[in-house]
Amino acid sequence: MNTKIKAIVIALALMTTIAATVCTFVTNADVVKTDNAYVHGEITQISAEASGRITDIFVTDNQLVQAGELLAIIDPRDYLARLDQARAAQAMAAASLENNLSRTELQRVKIDETAAYLKVARATFELEQRELRRYSELVKTGAVSKTLHDTQTNKARIASANLEAAQFKLTAAKHQLISLQTERAQIVAQQQQTHAALELSELALQDTKILAPITGLVGNRSLQLGKFVKAGSGVLAIVPVDNLWVQANYKETQLTHIKPGQEVEVLLDMFPGTEFKGRVMSTSPSTGAQFSLLPPDNATGNFIKVVQRVPVKIRLEIPEALRGRVVPGLSAEVTINIADEQNAPDLEG
Repeated sequence: MNTKIKAIVIALALMTTIAATVCTFVTNADVVKTDNAYVHGEITQISAEASGRITDIFVTDNQLVQAGELLAIIDPRDYLARLDQARAAQAMAAASLENNLSRTELQRVKIDETAAYLKVARATFELEQRELRRYSELVKTGAVSKTLHDTQTNKARIASANLEAAQFKLTAAKHQLISLQTERAQIVAQQQQTHAALELSELALQDTKILAPITGLVGNRSLQLGKFVKAGSGVLAIVPVDNLWVQANYKETQLTHIKPGQEVEVLLDMFPGTEFKGRVMSTSPSTGAQFSLLPPDNATGNFIKVVQRVPVKIRLEIPEALRGRVVPGLSAEVTINIADEQNAPDLEG
């Protein structure tokens, strides 16, 4: 009798085990799971854009900051002095340009005046030449003396010299105008250079204020009052509270039916019992091993097949109550519903 009871109990246990296995297989046939998953986010490393000593700090560790919020100030005195110097250089260039414009206008007047003198000198030269021709005819007939003829000859020579001098003066005045125009081009270029230097000085002064480029939590802060920082050196990091995602590293044998748009259930170890919703965004174009520093080379004599894992990017929906508490690096367990693979909407990851 005992033997029969034992046989019945064993049979029932076996049937229960088989039923549970079949039930589990049927239930899990529409999902794929992995616990090789972690929360990710684009952590922004903040670096100083100017060199100097930290004079003010407005944030502390793990503080929530908004995009554009002032985080710290670098001593701006050197940059204010450079800005004043750049403004003075720009003022000097502007004054030089005004002076050049005045001299250029004066030179144009001088050219007009010299051109008028040239007309007078030409008219005088022509008159004296006509008189000389008349005196030359009259001296042949004895109507005028040789002395008067010599005097007129001298006047004609003086008129010719005055005409030539007026022509030289006009040419020199025009060359001086060209020189002033060339000088003006140089001053304009200098003015543009000083304007650029002024803008750079203003930007350098703005860089003494360290601002938050995104909204997030302050982390890895190395700011200290009085500490000297160099341009490009890291001072803190900002961890986003939004736009987080989960990277689930699925085995290659689990990827057959995974596609963008499928619903995902996410459990975070930090919040046991809280189910997060999500959707598949994209699948990595390569296995994780291929992106490593030394990708594996399987073309060797000894080969052991290892199942590879492929990262799957999953959009994570965070409840407002937990906003700021879900942070990059948290461990997760991910379940993807592959039953709706034919109807899953396409999403760009």
